[in-house]
Amino acid sequence: ERPGSLRESVPFTGFGGPQLQPTASQLDYAKRFDVAAAKAFAAYDAYVASLASLQPALKTAGLKPLAGLTQEQP
Repeated sequence: ERPGSLRESVPFTGFGGPQLQPTASQLDYAKRFDVAAAKAFAAYDAYVASLASLQPALKTAGLKPLAGLTQEQP
């Protein structure tokens, strides 16, 4: 509902800049975050795909079709 809320919810991993090696716990966190983000994008894409079947029914009912039914790319 708020513009930019996804961006604001993405935590900063704090790798410490290019001159510092990430720790094992930071690498583990990054891996878990990537898996969770991939699952979230897949769930959203499945939801968007499910809405496409509503378009003909909306048109038949004389209603405006849904706009913005595009899949997101991370």
